[in-house]
Amino acid sequence: VGVVAVWMWWAVGRRDGIWRRLGVVVGGVMLAMGLLPGVLVGMATSRAWSGWPVGDSTLVVVMAHVARFGMVGVLVGWWLAAMEGRWARDLRRMDVGERVRGWWEAAILPQVGVVVGGSVVAGLLSFHEIESTVVVQPASASGGSFAWQMLQWLHFARMDDLAMGVLVVVGMGVVGLSF
Repeated sequence: VGVVAVWMWWAVGRRDGIWRRLGVVVGGVMLAMGLLPGVLVGMATSRAWSGWPVGDSTLVVVMAHVARFGMVGVLVGWWLAAMEGRWARDLRRMDVGERVRGWWEAAILPQVGVVVGGSVVAGLLSFHEIESTVVVQPASASGGSFAWQMLQWLHFARMDDLAMGVLVVVGMGVVGLSF
């Protein structure tokens, strides 16, 4: 999600039209995917990677969660591009040009906390995601993931176990938001 935020910031902050338009289109698609139900995102990710060697690995779960919560990176990138005034962008271009290293030193390093914060928010959302995880990760994978366990407890009315899982999820959210 941090990579999505930095790329979106770079693309939307460009003067030339093609990268800017591509950033808006990719950002719009990622925002739409973030608003879709997790089951649909999980099914699309599962079908897209089913024939590949990574089709049954944890990498597919990561890709599904990036597809689902990449919208956080899009919003962070758009916000960073909007907050960087035209004068600051022009000054940075005069000082370091369009080179990646110069852009890294002049623009990204001062705002690295915002990018990391957006990634942490997406990670917390990913921790709570059950729908897409159950679709892309097989139930037999290491005895079932946390998302799979929560879904099983919910469907089979294991209220004591489900209550403990809910406390863990809420606790992680409170701890994450307190920082």
